[in-house]
Amino acid sequence: MDRSKTAGKAERRKAESLVRVRREFDGYSSSIRLNEPETAAVLGLSPATLKSWRLNKPGRGPVAVKTHYSIFYTAQSIREYQARANPA
Repeated sequence: MDRSKTAGKAERRKAESLVRVRREFDGYSSSIRLNEPETAAVLGLSPATLKSWRLNKPGRGPVAVKTHYSIFYTAQSIREYQARANPA
């Protein structure tokens, strides 16, 4: 199989996964952990913006959790950020 076709399928699956995460986020438990691309999709941001906030502007975005080499955001911290960013 051609590598470009394989890469295209992988990118399509990744995009579909991010759309699903964004659509289903409200039903997630508070302890669910999302990675940076998933969190960015939920918030409508680019992963680069989220990373920039985490590294250069502490407190600007949701609270990140670092485990070994991975960065995660809990559904609870994302909801708290949304409440701060969009007060009712």
